[in-house]
Amino acid sequence: MCIYDYIDYKQFLSDHFQSKKVSRADYSYGIWAKNLNLKTTASLTMIVNGDRHPGPKLQKHIVSYFKFNKEEADYFADLVQLKKSESKDIALHLGLLRKIKSRNSIKCHLLSEEVFSRICSWYYFALREMINLENFQNDPEWITNKLLFQVKTEDIEKAIKDLKALGLIREDKDGKLKNCTDGLNTYDEIPSKSIRQFHKQMLKNAETALDKIDVDKRYVSALTIPVNSKKLAELKKYVQKVENEILEMFTDKHPDSIYQINLQFFPLTKSEEEI
Repeated sequence: MCIYDYIDYKQFLSDHFQSKKVSRADYSYGIWAKNLNLKTTASLTMIVNGDRHPGPKLQKHIVSYFKFNKEEADYFADLVQLKKSESKDIALHLGLLRKIKSRNSIKCHLLSEEVFSRICSWYYFALREMINLENFQNDPEWITNKLLFQVKTEDIEKAIKDLKALGLIREDKDGKLKNCTDGLNTYDEIPSKSIRQFHKQMLKNAETALDKIDVDKRYVSALTIPVNSKKLAELKKYVQKVENEILEMFTDKHPDSIYQINLQFFPLTKSEEEI
């Protein structure tokens, strides 16, 4: 495991614990706490469960346990500070994100719930990708007319302003908009009203596309299959792998259009506990 592959320190700790459980069935928080030179497991379990953050003393124990070098230790400390600032200091949070992004190996820029809630309308993401179009114009009215789905020009004006304020786009000396980050993403498996809102909007656009877009310019498919619920985690990872492969293979340096790809799966039947 590499700390630079993470932008959430709790996920890093959780993944480490799970990997230990795989290689050693009797591995527990008690054993881990002992290896960390902690007197009890309480603080460790609270941190992994998201109920508290590690203080300076515990951070030193963690750094020693993982044998981090100075750069790795600083990176871990920044991850802790990033989580602490998530809903308290947006300016500090964004500054830490930019600092962390310059050192980690994640291709997508991960957005906190606080930041995502400010840009969760579908056209914010469409706008960021439209900047890559060779004929793109930094003109809210042009952007509004270019989009297939209905949006007000004043909403586009606000989106440009918000994305600039959050450091996600910038305007160069020639007045052209530029992206400040690679692709955007959110933390996995975190319930969020804002994320649900975004997906509902995109699903509504997909419904509209069925009637509005010619068949040769869209693709809609569905599968209804029997699944063992114990394999859901494996299925999710496979879908994520497919998403990453699509990004790698079809993200174009000279695009002439912007497409939305939605992937979802959900149960059609109740579990035994729900009957």
